[in-house]
Amino acid sequence: MRSTVLRSRAGWPALWSALALGSALGCGGPTDLEGEVAEVIAPPPTRADLGPATVESDRIVGDDGALLESEDTVSGLVLPRGLEVVVDEDRRHVFRTRSSVALVLDYLGPRLSTAEVEREARGAATYRNATPTGAAGASPMDVTVAPTSGEFTRIEIVLPPPTILAEPSEEEARRRLEALATNAE
Repeated sequence: MRSTVLRSRAGWPALWSALALGSALGCGGPTDLEGEVAEVIAPPPTRADLGPATVESDRIVGDDGALLESEDTVSGLVLPRGLEVVVDEDRRHVFRTRSSVALVLDYLGPRLSTAEVEREARGAATYRNATPTGAAGASPMDVTVAPTSGEFTRIEIVLPPPTILAEPSEEEARRRLEALATNAE
């Protein structure tokens, strides 16, 4: 098929004309015009000229490939670097990150203590009634790590509602007082 410009014989005269016009206008080569100042273009900077690839505080992954800790916490759980806040409510926190599900699970797994881990499709997991390791008195929480439909990983942390102690009935209060009086004697 002879439909392309370079293979078409009709295109060759047009190509030669364009090259001749470019040469006549001074495109593509040095000129011998007096009084004209030549423009010097500096070469692009090398990697050494740019300095370190990232500032330490901007890194989200360490030299070993694992996520690094941030300064942010939720109920005693230290979050990894690189999270973007999606929802920040009193008892529900949702984040997203460009890190993979596997990388986030490798980070959170050792930091959560629970016997209830639910594995789900596409590598997702939910840690039920998990407490952050090393956080004394921390509330149990549900932590879900799942891929999104795009390129992000979603992390959702749900804290349980506060425990509200119900007042005892009048009969229960009387019984407790009698028990206290009996034990005091």
